[in-house]
Amino acid sequence: MNKFITAALSRPVATKADNSGLPVTPQKIATAAAEAYAASVTVAHVHVRDERGMPTADVNIAREAMERIQAACPIMVQLSTGVGLSIPLSDRAKLVELKPRMASLNPCSMAFWISVCINTPDEVR
Repeated sequence: MNKFITAALSRPVATKADNSGLPVTPQKIATAAAEAYAASVTVAHVHVRDERGMPTADVNIAREAMERIQAACPIMVQLSTGVGLSIPLSDRAKLVELKPRMASLNPCSMAFWISVCINTPDEVR
C-alpha cells in the first residue's frame, strides 16, 4: 500500500503577520517543500503568493514555484485552486493549465472568519 503524507506549506488566508515562518516566495516555498520531503512528506499542497505576500492565481508565479520545487526534490506538487477569497474561480482554475501532478478544488462555498469563498455549482462543473 502506498502512503501519502501531505504538507500544506502555506495557507490561502494567513499572512506573514499571522506566522512569520510562512513561506511566501517561490524560493521559500521550494525550500519548505524540500524540507518536508526530507521528513518523508510525499505531497506538497501549494498556495502561491504575489510580491506583496498576498494569495494569487498568477500562473507565472505558480510555474516558478513548481519549477523550483521540482528542482529541489521529487515531491508531488498539488496546486490549490482555493487561492484566495477575492479571486474568481475562473482565474483560479487556470492553475491546472500548468499540469501539476495534482490540484485541489473546493466543491463548495466556505465561510472564513474574515470573508467567504464562493464556488457556485456551475463554476465548479
